[in-house]
This record gives sequence, structure tokens and C-alpha cells, in this order.
Amino acid sequence: MNKNDALRQEIVGITADYTTGGCHHFFNMTLATFFKLFENDFIDSNERQQMETPSMGEYLELFKKYPKEPVTLNGYMISPDRDDYRITIDTVKGKSKNKTFISNLIDIHNNYPDGVIKIEYGKQYIWYD
Repeated sequence: MNKNDALRQEIVGITADYTTGGCHHFFNMTLATFFKLFENDFIDSNERQQMETPSMGEYLELFKKYPKEPVTLNGYMISPDRDDYRITIDTVKGKSKNKTFISNLIDIHNNYPDGVIKIEYGKQYIWYD
């Protein structure tokens, strides 16, 4: 795992404030940024928001198939000072009209029923607390 937090913040496009328990939330991350974080080893593909949520690797696999879909991601970054240093995605928002993409998005979440899932043609929202 890459511990260069300055580069991680630069890629995400934020200045992290870890004063709230060593956690900084981000909003509206693009898929291009998500891919770049993976390329630079800032995201562990086995990482999950919870045990009953898709892994970051499952998201990566799906989003690589559909890199131009209008999707943004919310989540949080954990400080490099903590043992559980990571980036986690907890929300997927989209405005896709691609029925195949929407079907695949539903499929990876069907195995994890604990999330708030609102998926309809032209608007998708998936959130895990």
C-alpha cells in the first residue's frame, strides 16, 4: 500500500483534514480518479466498506468495463498515522442510461443486501452506512 499521503491527496484533489478521528470524507470522485488511485496502489482491491458490501476490486472490475459511465463515488480516506490506513468507497452515484451497466451494477449489489439501493433508468444511488 502506497503511504505517500501528499500524492494521494493530490490525486483525489483535496487537502485532507484528519482531525475528526483520522478520517477525511470526499465526494463526487470521478472514475478516472478511482482508476488512478488503484494504479498508484492507494486502494486495496480486497477492501470493503463493511463485510457485507462489494469489495473495491469488484467495483474496479465493473467500472473498467464501463469507464465512461456518468458515475461518481463518495467515501473516505484514513490517515497514514492509523494502522487501518486506506481509501474506502461508501456511495456510488450515477446517471447512466446504459441498461447493461445498470444490470451489472445491480448484480454486484444483490449479494450484499444491507445497502440503500435506489436504481432506476437514468439515476442510480447506492449507499452503505
